[in-house]
Amino acid sequence: MYIRITEDELDKLFYQDLNWIKEKDLCFAPKKLVDKLIKIHDETFYKIESIDIFLKKSIRFFRNYILNNENGDYNYRLNSKKIRAYFPNLKEKKITYSNYILAFEKAGIVLKTNNYSTKFKVCNRYKFDKNFFEDEFVLVTFSAEELDSYNIKRTNLNLESKYLNTLQTLKLDIENAIKEQYQLFKCELDKKRFFCRINKILKFNRERNRYCIKGKKSNRIYHALCFLPKESRKHLNIKFHSLDIVNCQPLLLCYYLKSKGLQYDDEFIKNVESGRLYESIKDRLENVSRDEVKKMVYSEILFDFKTAKKNRVNKVFKKIYPLTYSSLEHIHLNEKTTLASILQNLEASLFNNLNVINSEYYFTLFDAIYYNNKDDKDDLKSQISKYFRNLNLEVSVSDK
Repeated sequence: MYIRITEDELDKLFYQDLNWIKEKDLCFAPKKLVDKLIKIHDETFYKIESIDIFLKKSIRFFRNYILNNENGDYNYRLNSKKIRAYFPNLKEKKITYSNYILAFEKAGIVLKTNNYSTKFKVCNRYKFDKNFFEDEFVLVTFSAEELDSYNIKRTNLNLESKYLNTLQTLKLDIENAIKEQYQLFKCELDKKRFFCRINKILKFNRERNRYCIKGKKSNRIYHALCFLPKESRKHLNIKFHSLDIVNCQPLLLCYYLKSKGLQYDDEFIKNVESGRLYESIKDRLENVSRDEVKKMVYSEILFDFKTAKKNRVNKVFKKIYPLTYSSLEHIHLNEKTTLASILQNLEASLFNNLNVINSEYYFTLFDAIYYNNKDDKDDLKSQISKYFRNLNLEVSVSDK
């Protein structure tokens, strides 16, 4: 049913030939969760379906929302359509998706915290009990077929056929992607993060339906590649080149401040355009890396300003860029939509409309575009530069 993994067994598992992975669908899951699911099956579902089928459906459901989530987010809004994707109705046995959710609620794994609202157009909110997800991890295995093709489920999107064909065609070299993550794990020794990343990698080739959707609060495009570990992109079956914008959202913030007639510091504009925003803050702090500063600028200044006023990066930002800081306070207090949505919509207005001429395969990834014919590079750079020139801003584009 599942295999307990010791430190020594991790080495054996990930240093050996990984061909065995192709024959199984695997997931790393907390032992406490798996034991509870087995008990639920034995008490409620044993006459309805086999333990293998029940566990496969249940683990895939929890994998999608929790077991590949590195951020430890345990609250989700789930409508019946999302849940039915994992627990389709069994009409002949008069079992619906709600039977599974009610069983999980009764066992204390999930708790409904808010009902759906037609007035506010929101679905049920569920809280997953973190006590079931922070136990030792075990390896759960299921039988699985090797998929040769994938279906793209898209909503409210008008994408050209080669974008969608790319999502249908891509496959991952799972063995090498896993080996690389294990080498990273040996340096970082963050076991939970490692297991979450392995779950993402294992899931990529195993689910026939690959969604492609527009964000609820912005026009960003989300698809199966968005949450794949970035290191794993080089293990796709198609070799891609990429372009991404340096400091994209801070750059779009500069435009938004100017367009709304809000105050800003000239030094802020200068440092964003030159790519030195994070360095300007890092130079005034001790024992913090550029990446850590970047994460805090995004999470606690651009996106969650109200709750982070005591953060040291927030304090340094206010000291260096007082006018910009004052405008950010104004935006977060007075705008009806979030600053994150505003900036993401500006970003999407560029990347959702790039014209890719030569590449047979391409996809966008928020503030980056991946394409398989290098002859597209100069033209794509030109389109990006033109977009920002029209905003009276200088842009730096990184190509790989």
